[in-house]
Amino acid sequence: MADASEQIKSSPGMEGGIVGADLCVRPNHPGVKDETMNSKRMQPASPSNEKFDRLKAILREMFQLDRGDLDFGLYRIMNLKAKEIEAFLEYDLLPQVRGALEENTAGTQAELEKELAETRGQAKNLGVDPETTQKVKELKRQLAEAKADLAAETDVYNHLANFFARYYNEGDFMSLRRYSGGGQPTYLIPYDGEEVKLHWANADQYYVKTTENYSSYVFIVGAGTEVRRVRFEIATADNEKDNVKEASGKQRRFLLAESERTKPVLSPVEGPVRASTLPLRDDAQHERNLVRPERSVSGVEGAVAIDNGELIVRFEHRPLTDREKKTFPGTGSKQQDRINEAIAKRILQGVQHDWQVLLTVSAPTEHDPERTVLDKHLAVYTAKNSFDYFIHKDLGGFLRRELDFYLKNDVLNLDDLRLGDTARLDRALARMRAVRHVADKLIDFLAQLENFQKQLWLKKKFILDTQYCVTLDRIPESLYAEIAANKSQHAEWVKLFAIDEITNSSPLPTAGEGQGEGDQGNGTPYTNPLTVDFLKANPYIVLETRHFNADFTSRLLAGLSEAGPLDEQMDGLLIHSENFQALNLLQARYQGQVNCIYIDPPYNTDSSPILYKNDYKDSSWLSMMERRLSLAKTLLQSNGILCCAIDDEEAWRLRALLQGMFAKEIGVAPVRSTPIGRTSRGKLSPTHEYALFYGGENTVPGPLIKTEKEKRRYPLYDEGGHYAWRNLLRTGTNDKRADRPKLYYPIFVGHDDVLRIPKMKWDEQKTEYQILESPKKNETVVWPIKKQDGKKVEKNWERGWERVAREADKYRVQRKNEDSGAEEISIHFIQRMDVSSAPKTWWGDSKYASSNHGAKILNDLFVDSPLDFPKSVALVEDCIRASGGGEQGSQIVDYFAGSGTTGHAIINLHRTDGGARKYILVEVAQYFDTVLLPRMKKVVYSPDWKDGKPLSREGVSQFFKYIRLESYEDTLDSLEVRPPDSAQQDLLANNPTLAEDYRLRYALGVETADSACLLGKDFTDPFAYTLSVVRDGTRREIPVDLPETFNYLLGLRTESRRRMDGVLAITGTDPDGKHNLILWRNLNETDNAALEIWFTNHRAELPESLDIIYTNGDHTLNALKRPTET
Repeated sequence: MADASEQIKSSPGMEGGIVGADLCVRPNHPGVKDETMNSKRMQPASPSNEKFDRLKAILREMFQLDRGDLDFGLYRIMNLKAKEIEAFLEYDLLPQVRGALEENTAGTQAELEKELAETRGQAKNLGVDPETTQKVKELKRQLAEAKADLAAETDVYNHLANFFARYYNEGDFMSLRRYSGGGQPTYLIPYDGEEVKLHWANADQYYVKTTENYSSYVFIVGAGTEVRRVRFEIATADNEKDNVKEASGKQRRFLLAESERTKPVLSPVEGPVRASTLPLRDDAQHERNLVRPERSVSGVEGAVAIDNGELIVRFEHRPLTDREKKTFPGTGSKQQDRINEAIAKRILQGVQHDWQVLLTVSAPTEHDPERTVLDKHLAVYTAKNSFDYFIHKDLGGFLRRELDFYLKNDVLNLDDLRLGDTARLDRALARMRAVRHVADKLIDFLAQLENFQKQLWLKKKFILDTQYCVTLDRIPESLYAEIAANKSQHAEWVKLFAIDEITNSSPLPTAGEGQGEGDQGNGTPYTNPLTVDFLKANPYIVLETRHFNADFTSRLLAGLSEAGPLDEQMDGLLIHSENFQALNLLQARYQGQVNCIYIDPPYNTDSSPILYKNDYKDSSWLSMMERRLSLAKTLLQSNGILCCAIDDEEAWRLRALLQGMFAKEIGVAPVRSTPIGRTSRGKLSPTHEYALFYGGENTVPGPLIKTEKEKRRYPLYDEGGHYAWRNLLRTGTNDKRADRPKLYYPIFVGHDDVLRIPKMKWDEQKTEYQILESPKKNETVVWPIKKQDGKKVEKNWERGWERVAREADKYRVQRKNEDSGAEEISIHFIQRMDVSSAPKTWWGDSKYASSNHGAKILNDLFVDSPLDFPKSVALVEDCIRASGGGEQGSQIVDYFAGSGTTGHAIINLHRTDGGARKYILVEVAQYFDTVLLPRMKKVVYSPDWKDGKPLSREGVSQFFKYIRLESYEDTLDSLEVRPPDSAQQDLLANNPTLAEDYRLRYALGVETADSACLLGKDFTDPFAYTLSVVRDGTRREIPVDLPETFNYLLGLRTESRRRMDGVLAITGTDPDGKHNLILWRNLNETDNAALEIWFTNHRAELPESLDIIYTNGDHTLNALKRPTET
């Protein structure tokens, strides 16, 4: 509805629309005229009513008003509205229940009283005592019921509470499990007439959890002048192991992060820990323990510290040690609860008494009356990082459909219709109208909140950082001296590539040998500082631009642009981001361009299921997969293939999902990936998983490289490839004359071994050929007859006579004398190895074993491998080949990149055939920087590693970029709010209908529109655009790469990027094939006149043909454009 938002935007002082406001009118907020608003409010509805209180409690939870002590993300925004929302619910909205009921009840009561008076009058006129007539008795009963229907209001509150409780749980709206005792349906599944419908509990939700949930968790304790902040943060997180496949017994738990020197052993707690039970200690004792007030957190080894009056508690997320498992027995949340009790005790022991008092304030629940505020937040924090969260795709539509169902089945009793009691029916309908009246408005309110989060989730995220990695062979030598002098880059090369071990005399060890004293460096030894000659002698060392300033990066890209379009030169793109956001950003640039998608997603195993909300592990997993697969599918070419690794636990669900998304299931290949078997509770130990292949209707899989066993079947080789001579006499199935009689025919063989097919005619009745000519004197008749057990058996040939006649000169004749002296003649043909044959469905090669060809390779690359169970590189190579990625120039995507096995496999393929494949790898976890990125650099530099050092220096030329995206949590953190000004608040206060409409539908979007994350700031200086986010518990400004973000939003294929005289000029083509020029400038330094001069001076350096010119800010370049430019 546009009415409310338009009136607000057009009110005095808001000519440009409301931007950056503090979510609606707040009582007690400066500028808000409470007395004006409150004078128009009704009294609170039934404040002592138990049902009403229950409804309020549910609504407070749904609107997140019960988290008023949290101070981060969306909680920070909602807390600004808390008082207003509560007042609106209690004083404005819920009292409408009574109004709706009273309106109907008053009318019904008046009608009954009127009818009763008329009936009494009629009885008196007849001389009958009115009170004895049946009609008067019935009307009196109905009137009494109408007057006594005091339960109606309570009943409505109860229905509202029951309805909303059905769909809300711990922050998410979903169809919770409900069971009807009468066998009646309790939930409607949307169905459009499909032959087969795949549905799951949260199919209509976006899966949103990312590892960014490890960011700081801040809450408030105390009140008034004693308000203090407490911050929980992750010091170290032993994160998911290569796509969250945890081994049995290695499930991660939250523990205090303390150094080994200071770490005491956590012990179980018996009984509640309260401030009154903790001994008071003097300052000396505190000094020996963890903290003292105002002590800086920097350098503190313990887990608890005070920094500028804020209590900081640092956690680590890791598997328990054997000792800790004995101390804290159990599994799942129960085990974490025991650990939380011990953590609470340690925290309270580590702070002074004033903090102890604040942290042990009672926060009871029905199940835990002894719970403290510290207990509460420990439970919320550890659960918050252990379960997954969702945003509903269409909460308003979903709840309204469910409300209709609820009203018909739960509020309106069918008996009211059958009995024909119109008054009773009217009262039932009144309750239904009252429930709908208020529920519709609550749904509007909830939908506004959910749609706001949905908007933030679906918003294409900013690129926060862009860096480039490029081998030295591609870099202009004019930059070598500057590179050699860079100490940071030098240090990384020593760490990654062991360049300090390069000499000009010692030979390199070969793969599999031990590392020698030094290795050969093309005659130029390592020195410190580095020399230009050393860089020239080592062309495959990988430079990373993060070690250099922006000016160097600009000059590097300008130099690379001279060699051709940048995007064409670029081999790869790495994205540090949650994969939904990465795929969302890639849509415009890569739609319909990808040949192969290979993913190895996290999946539940029997021994270590992933934790999902409410034990909806399978449905949550499907929600996580479905939307990402949908986005990924749009990137595929029409003949592209998606390959997904999966195990038995989720295989059938994934197949059902993929079969509904793709036109064709190309194949399911069981892979023998774990020959020794995997732990499985009470089941057979699985040794395999699956590779699922899906594509378009006309898609065909790519071939695999033939194994040595397969090659041995074709021992000969010529320019046509591997081949073998095969006997033309058929063997195996259907090899008898009776099986295929048309393949039983004579071949005339001359003395010079020339073959000839005689003239013959097929006799349909006898099912044999009639031979119409005799052999010549020098010809021998050869039939497909073979001696078996002393008997001649009539068989048939491998090929029909037409083909043999056509290719007669390509056959080979072999003659052999039998013991009887007779000559035996056999005929052979060339059978070539089919290198383009489709892969088979059983992949049992030993090279697919994860332990030997995954974990070992990673251990060789990194001395202490930080990840378990990486995929076999050889397996991923073959999956890529089978998915069409074996072709040169293929574009390959992996949006669950994990440790980088896919990138490793692609570099290996490049080494094998020189194919210029391109790749996109997406990973969100912290090992993007610790494993994925360094692994890519290492495998580019050398194919063979041991103990973290290269066994050779046979690198390949590469140029790839990596970007980091704004996270969903960054978006929430950077929201800016501002309340409406006094004129707008007067408008709202004097227009209750407008105010209600505004609060229910528009406030969040309108009042946050000025946020930087929503492009609410101008682009005066696009090189200084920032977001205000929380990092390590501190709010800070982080830069945004606006030019790179715009390129992806535009779908630009970048050709050149140069910074000239203060203006960044980017050229490229958009998805429509139009040539674009994008100019970025600081408007304070380069105004329109200066830009015109710049454009005139540099026009010759820009592409001859330009279709579209973009620039930030207003400009007057149109006056300078050529006729073909827009």
